[in-house]
Parts: sequence; structure tokens; C-alpha cells
Amino acid sequence: MSKNEIDYKLCANYLSKRDSKLEQLVRKHGIVKLPPKEDPFTKFIKIIVNQQLSNKAASTIFSRLQSRISTFNPTNIKKLDNNIFREAGISKQKASYIKNVAKIFIDNKEIKKHLDSLDDLKLEKFLTSIKGLGQWSSSMYMMFNMHRLDMFTYGDVALNKSIKRIYNIDVKNKSDIPKLKKLEILWSPYKTIACLYLWKYIDSDESFL
Repeated sequence: MSKNEIDYKLCANYLSKRDSKLEQLVRKHGIVKLPPKEDPFTKFIKIIVNQQLSNKAASTIFSRLQSRISTFNPTNIKKLDNNIFREAGISKQKASYIKNVAKIFIDNKEIKKHLDSLDDLKLEKFLTSIKGLGQWSSSMYMMFNMHRLDMFTYGDVALNKSIKRIYNIDVKNKSDIPKLKKLEILWSPYKTIACLYLWKYIDSDESFL
């Protein structure tokens, strides 16, 4: 196993020993893994398209957008007519977010190297400072394209539903937040892997991301 390769079995065993409910999910689903990393720019656009949509709908819309561009890169996206976004099913607001990300990649050729150099807290702060990337979007990018293992997001509907069913914790209820914080401490430093199992619990297809 290379230095940067994730030991998913170690993560699963750690979580199983710390949380009996996760142990049941590990027994049921076996070893779950994060998808391979993608081109950073493409992943950012996928995440923006995916905001407030099902993965199936987002995948369809993203495929439409891709089919309308000869080469999917920041330069081509930046100069794309808004009508093309609309025809693909992307709102005017999301189109502006996408073009903003394209500009950032055009202006910062070393953006990937910069992102890689930041620790989790600084990275999340930087990503959420980008117009169109809130806490959910930033967490999704850090989880799925940077493979940061100690991430959790409060903004994911499917994840919140899973936590409600398994732990009887309502993320939207402020009085339940201390209970959730205890779970986060329990799962650390593998909160991301815990989330993968919680998504599996309600059969949420995260394959698009």
C-alpha cells in the first residue's frame, strides 16, 4: 500500500469498535470506498450542478452541458453563452457560480497545488469564500475529490435522514446538536468513511460525485 493510499479496512475496523451501529452497517455492506479523484475543475462544476438536486437529475444535466462543449475546460465554460446553460437545465444563478469558478481556475494556474497545501480548516475556509460554494459543496469536494477523511456536512439531506433513523438525532433541532457532536468525536478521524456508511444505509447513490 502506497503512502497516500487509504486503508479502508483499518477505517472500517476503527469505526466498528467505536460505534456498534456503524459496526452493523460495516457487517452488512463490507468495505466501502471513495470514488477515484477527478479533474478538480470538473468536480467543482459537478458539485454546483448537484446542489439541491438528486444525483440522477444532476448527472443528466451535467451530461447535457458536457455534450454542448467541445472541450470541457475553464476557458470554454467561461465564454459559454447563458442560453447554453439554460438549455442544459442550469439556472442563471448556478451558471454565474460556474463561470466564477472557471475564472478562478483561469486566474490561478496553480489552484490544485494551493488546495492540496491547505489543512482541513484552512481549506474549508477558502472553499466557502468562493461564490456558490457553501458548507455542503465544500465538504463534498473535500470528501470526494481530495479524500479528506475527517469531514462531516450538516447540509446533506440524505445524511441527515440516515442519522435521524439510526440515532434518533435531528440535525435541524438545536437541542440535538450536542449529541451529534459526540458522534463526530466518536467517528474522528474517519468521519468521511462514517458518512459513506450512513449514505449506504438509505441506499443513497453517491456515484455522481
